[in-house]
Amino acid sequence: MAPYRADVQSLAPESIPLPSTVIDVSCFSERYVKRTAYSQIKKDIATLKRSILALKERYNTLNITARLPDELLAQVFKWNLSMQLDDKKTPWLQVSGVCTVWRRVALACPHLWSFIRQRGMKWLKQVILPRSMDVPLHIGVTLHRRQGLQGLLVALKEIHRVRELTVLDDASDPVRIHNLLAGFTKAAPMLEILNVNTWNLRIVYQLPDNLFNNAAPNLRTLRLTSCTIPPTCPLLSGLTTLVMDDLSSNEGKSLLQLMVVLAAAPNLENLKLRNPIIFEYYDAPNLPSPATRISLLRLKRLVLGGELASSLSILSGLNHPATTQIELSGYVPFGIMQSHRDIVAARSLSDELSSCLGSIHLLKITGSKDHPISDVYGRRGDDDSERHLHISHFSLDVLETLFKPFRPEVLEVHYRLPVDFWLDTFGKTLGLKAIHIEGEAPELIEALGTSISDAELAIVAMDEHMSQGALPPRPDPLRGHLRFNSLRSLQIRSWNGKAPAFDITLLGNTLHARAVRGFKLRQLSAKQCTHYLPTNADEDVSRIFGAVESVNWDVAGGLLPVVNEGTYGTVGRRRNSDPH
Repeated sequence: MAPYRADVQSLAPESIPLPSTVIDVSCFSERYVKRTAYSQIKKDIATLKRSILALKERYNTLNITARLPDELLAQVFKWNLSMQLDDKKTPWLQVSGVCTVWRRVALACPHLWSFIRQRGMKWLKQVILPRSMDVPLHIGVTLHRRQGLQGLLVALKEIHRVRELTVLDDASDPVRIHNLLAGFTKAAPMLEILNVNTWNLRIVYQLPDNLFNNAAPNLRTLRLTSCTIPPTCPLLSGLTTLVMDDLSSNEGKSLLQLMVVLAAAPNLENLKLRNPIIFEYYDAPNLPSPATRISLLRLKRLVLGGELASSLSILSGLNHPATTQIELSGYVPFGIMQSHRDIVAARSLSDELSSCLGSIHLLKITGSKDHPISDVYGRRGDDDSERHLHISHFSLDVLETLFKPFRPEVLEVHYRLPVDFWLDTFGKTLGLKAIHIEGEAPELIEALGTSISDAELAIVAMDEHMSQGALPPRPDPLRGHLRFNSLRSLQIRSWNGKAPAFDITLLGNTLHARAVRGFKLRQLSAKQCTHYLPTNADEDVSRIFGAVESVNWDVAGGLLPVVNEGTYGTVGRRRNSDPH
């Protein structure tokens, strides 16, 4: 601290003579006198600023970050860059204005200056391009601004060292955009990613036939919005990721032409097609599939968005591995005609999916309000599974049609499904061994009791002398056929709603009646459930213990206020094998 204190003392006011103490001058002095005073004051201000700057530099050298070598500090700047790449501006360059040392390191790190965003022409020519030196460039420009178009033209002169090129446009002159894309004919030997988003409701642009002079050997990712690529382009053969969005306004582009493009890209690993084909409402619902399937044997992920009829036509024309993860995203259809067509298409699509998915281990249904989301998992190992299918933004009518041929072993539901959906979709499913419920599901309890008459439930409720092992050997042949005959495990979690409350009486009577008919549940789990009916549930819980082989009930989570805890175990859970 001693040197620092000495520097402060050297800058004390008495050590620096100010103009007012050296020259007797005031606002009434002669002009030449004041001119001399002004000059002296400016010199003293400059001297003080240099001294203050020197003190700030000395202050920063005492910071702990000054211990970092330049190479490590440059790596920190690169990490900061990677965390802010989604920002449309360039916040990662702010490190160059923190202090002298940081600025020196930042200026010597061309990687920081290789990511070009929307800035002025002077900034691009005099700052970004010179400081990026010869490292690969990542260019992202928006064309609806005049500076963006000019900046792109300047950046394209460096196309020989561009690694990623992103062109966005939503309000530019169509003729100008067409001419600009037609100019993508210069070789791009380092280009790996090309993103072209020319979103337009009426126009779909097309990249030139000789894209980058057919000299972009490293191009692996191509994302196009309202833009297509000629099927004769040789660069398609090297692509591993292809995204084509919003081609609905591309009049005259048929399914066959789209398949020709896919056939030219046999090495695709990721394929996303959103609204690639839009059929008019009066089109026939039974759409023809391509004569021959396109083989994409390396495909890992397939995303199809838009009308279900479009997804059906494309999926039925592809030959992909059984391990391909498929994602279907649509929308709740508008109008009776369109809804009917999607349901008809779903029948064919369900057969297509069931044939390519193979064994289904888990079907998971989540979502909110009128937007159910579904995931289908296949078994990868003894205790592991992987997702094969993701479905979102389709109506329950479409999902019911899609799921009917599925044979999941486990059904996990985080969504309120109507009783008819439970019965028609999963009630007769063979091999459905477990159902996991998250939240309120009175419809499932009602579906489990389908074909059980009120008289039968009353007999079960009045029979208090039946022991756990003395169940009738066979069901009454006059009774209706039960659903969910393969069900062996039921898990209910977080049933916390008061409307509807957890009706333990109905659950107990239903499970006991199913056990009497010979469909005894092996395992029941209830965790974090509250708001039970009735308030005195001792008899109902006892009936459940008699109708299920193993019960895992979180007593402390809900039954503790209304049931004698000592009867069902003091540790909060109760199993049939636990001692009383």
